[in-house]
Amino acid sequence: MKSKKLDFIELSNNYGGYYDFYRGKIVKMVSTFPDDTIKKIYGTCYKMNKKLTDVQKTELLHYKNVQLFYSKCEYAPELVSNVVFLAD
Repeated sequence: MKSKKLDFIELSNNYGGYYDFYRGKIVKMVSTFPDDTIKKIYGTCYKMNKKLTDVQKTELLHYKNVQLFYSKCEYAPELVSNVVFLAD
């Protein structure tokens, strides 16, 4: 039942804001035997100010253009932040 798309204004207003963003892509393998294809999804990644709660994560997953990730610092792996990917 993912029909609505999330935009960055609603993301920043309702989910605590973000402190960094960058353009990126997700590469997914779509396996349809015998033709395996690669699908590229372009969008923007937003690093959130605060950690998302479980309720916020489930709310975000109801949008069809949202993927959730974690970001770790290279030199301080204990610093983990939530990243929300909004597909174009």
